[in-house]
Amino acid sequence: AFESVTALQNRRAPQEVALLRALHCLSCPETDKDQDLLDALDDQRQLSTFARGPGYKAELSWQAIRLPFPDFAADSPLDCVLQCQLIDKTTGKRGPRDSCTHRILRLAITCGNVAVAFKMLRGLQQAQQQGLLDTRWLTNKDGQTLLERMFYYEDVSCFSLWLRLVLAAGIFDVNAGESSPLYLAILKASDADAVAALLEAGAEPDRGNDRLCKSPLNLCVESDIDDQARKLQQLLACDGVDVNRPYATGYWQGPPLFWAVFSGSLCAVTQLLAHPDTRIDRLYLVDSYHVRLGRGSLLALAACRILLTSCYPLQIAQCLAATGDRLRITGPGIVVDGHEGAVMDCNSDIGLFRRLSIMPEARHQASHERMEQLREAIERGWKDNAAARPSAARLSA
Repeated sequence: AFESVTALQNRRAPQEVALLRALHCLSCPETDKDQDLLDALDDQRQLSTFARGPGYKAELSWQAIRLPFPDFAADSPLDCVLQCQLIDKTTGKRGPRDSCTHRILRLAITCGNVAVAFKMLRGLQQAQQQGLLDTRWLTNKDGQTLLERMFYYEDVSCFSLWLRLVLAAGIFDVNAGESSPLYLAILKASDADAVAALLEAGAEPDRGNDRLCKSPLNLCVESDIDDQARKLQQLLACDGVDVNRPYATGYWQGPPLFWAVFSGSLCAVTQLLAHPDTRIDRLYLVDSYHVRLGRGSLLALAACRILLTSCYPLQIAQCLAATGDRLRITGPGIVVDGHEGAVMDCNSDIGLFRRLSIMPEARHQASHERMEQLREAIERGWKDNAAARPSAARLSA
């Protein structure tokens, strides 16, 4: 239930109250009859001063063509949008590079003018309902919609509410752009609220960056993502999300779990292992500057990182061992029963694994102390009641 204005004002800042009112109006068509609520959003001070503040710079850009700038204090929401579209249609490429509609909405958001933003979004809704909306004029100079650009204004106050307000209008495609809004939310948003808002609005969980062929989940497992645990939780809870979708960069290729292990993100590893569809039975290319393996299991990848990096979390090896993964390796010079290139299981011999996997010039980094820590982590993993985990079925599948 929508809280009373009095209760909101007692606990929230004025801009937050105004945003919640506007969000309620855009989300619920029946509020057209709630004149008190509409009057509360008709802030004449914000409407009349917009063009004298940041908006005035936009107004100057169109004075040369002798077309009136929308009068936000007097014009209806629909008239404001239609006037913006007329300016864009008249100027074409001769005018400002961002469309009038896009520029006004951007200015309203960045300066916290809820009244102007609400009037424009309401007008866009009405234009769409009446078949008068020209979608050509909803983008900036780079062809990006306001929804794609929102994450570059994240320092504005009440960002999550502003994002939900733009989504509530139902005008912008939540899956548009080379980098989808969901991908940008993973990359730039400081918390998971933006991710939740986009998923609730219908964002596709696997739609990410087209140029990189990188899904939101592939991005979210990287170690420097803000509020990573909650963002991962939101993505993994989506029906149909592909938890094994590979991503390739340079020399390596692998699904989200591979990149989580590679980057040393314990949070991502534990959440992905808890998902019933995550596979752990494959071998991946794991060689690098100091590692000479051809391919190895995820546990082998984690073990190499542990032996060569003192700050790499030992718990990752423990988690992988607890799911049934083993120190399996293959590559040039590895011979099993007379067959070169066969898969060797080094689970019971960490020393052998070190000799086969680590380059001679780097073995001094793989100290005996670190080897003992790795051995203990793997043993703890095997004692963590691996049989109770669903991964056993995944390994045998």
